[in-house]
Amino acid sequence: MQISALFFNIEVTHRLHIFSKVRAKLLGITLVCIGNLIALLGTGLSFADEHSSLRFSGEQAKLEHIQKWINKNSDNGQLKQGAQPVSRLTAEFLIQVRALEAAGFNFNYELIPSPNWARTSRQAAQNQIDLSVESYWVDSPNIDHSVFWLSEAVLKQGETQVGLFTYENNHKALAAKNLDDVRKLKHVTVKTWHADINTIEAYNPIALQKVDSFEAMIRVLKRGRADVGLVEFFGEPDFRHNHFGTIIQAIPNMKVGLLDERVFAVSKQHPQSKQILEALNRGISLLRKNGELKKMLSQAGYYPKEVENWPYINLGTKAAQ
Repeated sequence: MQISALFFNIEVTHRLHIFSKVRAKLLGITLVCIGNLIALLGTGLSFADEHSSLRFSGEQAKLEHIQKWINKNSDNGQLKQGAQPVSRLTAEFLIQVRALEAAGFNFNYELIPSPNWARTSRQAAQNQIDLSVESYWVDSPNIDHSVFWLSEAVLKQGETQVGLFTYENNHKALAAKNLDDVRKLKHVTVKTWHADINTIEAYNPIALQKVDSFEAMIRVLKRGRADVGLVEFFGEPDFRHNHFGTIIQAIPNMKVGLLDERVFAVSKQHPQSKQILEALNRGISLLRKNGELKKMLSQAGYYPKEVENWPYINLGTKAAQ
């Protein structure tokens, strides 16, 4: 369930972002000056005349989605009252912007299209981009640590919550009540979803099958070759998802906290890369302390209210025994 290979040589999986279908051409265009975005977000911070230039990389559809959100939620350069992130993508981009603002870092920005994470990494190595619009798993094997600094965790271990999903007619799985029951179920996941694999192996089910894609994972569940897989909560309140014509459903009253952290990547090639990293870390800490981080993540769907009181089966004293 990696968003980027995970996060992503980026494989589009069920870790869905709601991407815009807008056809606007973004290549090489500076979209917004951060001075305008500061007014847009209503931070009230004042900045010096000179700004660092920060180049955010992302797939073109994702950049269009971000720009569409800004356009929809602004009025004469001002954020409309009550506007909030509409997706995890907009939340992750805005968290970076707000964190840097909160730390007092002065910058302009532009959005630079990139078809995938491999290209983003090359762009960073060649000093063509400075950050990505989204976060990554800290343990992702795709992150080149000679190219990127990694920020403090925007989502700490266990804070990314997922459900145990099964085929709608798998009554054995749907009847599971606790961790012992879950361990007796055959699991399936995608072989590139390292956070999921590490988390599942930690609570040690009887079997874990690794497949090539999310579509293959759904087929395995439908055919009964596995009982359960980890999938993010989204969609209908009863968490019944239709994927590729197959209905999967969350086992009720239990969830899993993924044993990995989500971080932002900062290119080491920027002449102020260490200052950017320090400001980003300081800002993330401030947003966490004042509750803004949790608020933005909740608005973007990370913490559905419907499962707020469902116990974790794998997080120490929070686990359902």
